[in-house]
Amino acid sequence: MTLASTAIEKRKVTCYSDFMANQFKVGDVVRLKSGSPAMTVTDNYGDGQLGCVWFVGNEQKGGSYPRAALEPAEQQPKHPSGGGPQSWMAR
Repeated sequence: MTLASTAIEKRKVTCYSDFMANQFKVGDVVRLKSGSPAMTVTDNYGDGQLGCVWFVGNEQKGGSYPRAALEPAEQQPKHPSGGGPQSWMAR
């Protein structure tokens, strides 16, 4: 394998990794690459936009974001009370 073909293969792997990272499905937990609360994907509009919801205290918020602006969010464990982090942080 030549140096050029090795570089091409590495780029293919990077492109594939980037592609797979942007393949979110309904129910996935994501956040904006620029920073945001954890959001749940609720809709795939098919035009590169994803619908997402999140909570501020007990209030549900929502928005539509370009797929390329999102990344997987690290999951936080649920609080022992059964609610997610926002349910007990808002108290």
